[in-house]
Amino acid sequence: MQKFFRQYGMFFVLFCAIYFSSDLLSRDRQNRTVLQGLPLSWYRQLNLKTASSFLYTIVVLTIVLVIGIILLTLQYGFGYFDLHVPTILIQNDAYPREEYGVMTIAAYLGKIALVIPILVFLFIRLNVIFSLFFKNEWLVLLISSLVVFRKAFHDENDERVVRIGY
Repeated sequence: MQKFFRQYGMFFVLFCAIYFSSDLLSRDRQNRTVLQGLPLSWYRQLNLKTASSFLYTIVVLTIVLVIGIILLTLQYGFGYFDLHVPTILIQNDAYPREEYGVMTIAAYLGKIALVIPILVFLFIRLNVIFSLFFKNEWLVLLISSLVVFRKAFHDENDERVVRIGY
């Protein structure tokens, strides 16, 4: 699980959030009569759509991760929660030996479990903002995907690249 989240797992999680929420507002433009009689303000509708998309994304990701954990457990065994995971505490451009540390896999997975819902919510809200500006769900999906996968378009040594999984 640690390798999954350190490599491409966070990209998978964020792409699921983007994909599931890319057409939140465009469906309403196609079916205007669905929301016509509801006594809700447009901001409350955006919040409710964000909440429903957030819950759907979290449920789907939880199911996928549980299936993945079960398959990995059957193949390799469950393992121990007190295994140490190496971390780097980057405070400047140099990497002296003092900035390397370790944490247990349980603490690492706990921190990931706290960060995933926050990132999913932020990217869903970003999609809502993009949907307000751009009226096409494919354009929203493309722009949001470019925001997530910008690492693939930058040089590995570029300092502007934010490594999501590290």
